[in-house]
Amino acid sequence: MIPGTGRTTAENRARAIADSSAEYVAWVDPDDWIDATQIEPMLDALAARPDAAGAFSAEALVDEHGQITRAPDLSPGDWRPLSQITSPRYAHNLTILRRSAALPHLDAMQPFPALSEYVLKSLATRSGPLLRVPVPAYYWRQHPGQLHRTSTTDEHRRAIQLVSPALRAHTSGLTRVAATVATIAHPSRCIACRAVRAITRQTV
Repeated sequence: MIPGTGRTTAENRARAIADSSAEYVAWVDPDDWIDATQIEPMLDALAARPDAAGAFSAEALVDEHGQITRAPDLSPGDWRPLSQITSPRYAHNLTILRRSAALPHLDAMQPFPALSEYVLKSLATRSGPLLRVPVPAYYWRQHPGQLHRTSTTDEHRRAIQLVSPALRAHTSGLTRVAATVATIAHPSRCIACRAVRAITRQTV
């Protein structure tokens, strides 16, 4: 155990990954839970794809009492890096990264108190793609005190601006315009989409 008093969640995760010696690293928020029986198929997928930086599962949404309110999407399908650019929640799930892919980005994740895991798993793709493994491994509990509810438009903007180059490298030539078009289907209240639009206005 590593005492976490006086540090942010992002700093604690970075410290734990730095101090570990395992080949793979993963995390779970203290108010969520995982189905550990689903870890093995995720590791099998990584073993079959040594070029991949990590793998992520499907997730179920549950209420404060642990009742499932949205079942996990277990349909086949590949990782969508464009979706990850436009929505930090796209890859909210159990993510298992190769520690070697995570280590170079521990400093970069720490300035993002509510989006550190999004930043880390996105920057890790500089080492290779992510694999989508449609198994019901993560149970995301919804309640008013969730960390992500403390994020701001500015934090989203900074995070998306930082990770976009790494993710765009996996989009087979899709341009910034394509990423902007993808936000049209999102409601105007979507913080991530507003952040993408703001970045586009500044850089196009």
